[in-house]
Amino acid sequence: MDEPQDFDIDGSKLGSFGSDEEMNGADEKSKKDNVIDEDVSQVDNNSAGTLKSEYNLVREDMADVKGNDQSKVEFARETIGRVAAGAIAKKILKMYAKTENNIVRCLDPDYAQKIIEAIDEVQVKGDSVGGIVTCIARNVPRGLGCPVFDKLEVDLAKAMLSLPAMMGFEIGSGFAGTFLTGSEHNDEFFMDEHGNIRTRTNRSGGVQGGISNGETIYLRIAFKPTSTIAVSYITYHISL
Repeated sequence: MDEPQDFDIDGSKLGSFGSDEEMNGADEKSKKDNVIDEDVSQVDNNSAGTLKSEYNLVREDMADVKGNDQSKVEFARETIGRVAAGAIAKKILKMYAKTENNIVRCLDPDYAQKIIEAIDEVQVKGDSVGGIVTCIARNVPRGLGCPVFDKLEVDLAKAMLSLPAMMGFEIGSGFAGTFLTGSEHNDEFFMDEHGNIRTRTNRSGGVQGGISNGETIYLRIAFKPTSTIAVSYITYHISL
């Protein structure tokens, strides 16, 4: 028998498999063992997508892959708080913004249509897409945050990165700022007509030295495509 094959990140590091003969010459039943099992009753013995990942196998002392999976309980409990907060936020948004005018909750109707079309294009194929959400906070008071342990941008990043499917976070100029020199990136200070110290540009995204400076806080967060899709792909089967 050939040595087991490892699939790297582009193959998704999904685990080790047998020889080419075993992989390619298997009958229909064995093929089903190597794809996402559509039978919910089999999920306990199959690692579906990336949601139920090797994390559960590594932490055997805290998770039972045979069904008594603590991670499921943790996800459910954690989600309750988000749903409750989201319901309140939804009511507030209805008062101040027309976010419910389209299914993707985009304020720009033209761009909303482009998003819907992009989703529809892959959805008919049983696939999914990701996206980037831009967050803007205006009229934020100065002085929020701390210079070391509780930096405002750190707290914002922690909150955003805790969202399921969240893959990236940037504030201000973000990653694009790495292509600038220091003199190009620095925000120049000036005093406005009310005697307040302001910045002429906002590449820092409203936060300097871990503390809000009164400018608009600008951040972007990236979400990966949904893991649960209707397309078959290679994963691994666990026999217990």
